[in-house]
Amino acid sequence: MSSLRDIVRRHIEAETLSGLSDFEEGQQHQILEMLRREGQIDRKVQDILDIYLKEIEESSPRSRTRKTKLAIYACLNVLLTILIGYTVNQEYWIMIWLLAAVNIIINIYFIFYNEE
Repeated sequence: MSSLRDIVRRHIEAETLSGLSDFEEGQQHQILEMLRREGQIDRKVQDILDIYLKEIEESSPRSRTRKTKLAIYACLNVLLTILIGYTVNQEYWIMIWLLAAVNIIINIYFIFYNEE
């Protein structure tokens, strides 16, 4: 069974050969071999595989969960900042410390544990 990289490489080589239809068959294979040695075929294959991987990662459930967590984090951060500002105006010092501690805990969670 062929790997995905081999399948894409064969497709790129076939596409390159079809683009060289103006040349003779011997010249086509020489040009293709030159492109292989220079690494241009491998770069095209890697670019295609990178795009494929990026599309898979963007639509994965893990990515959607991460985006949801980031939205919750942003809302909580805004809410806690507003509450801290209000408690500073009211001079509820104990509440300020509690809200600041909760805000720090939320920030630490999203900094260190969000990538799971």
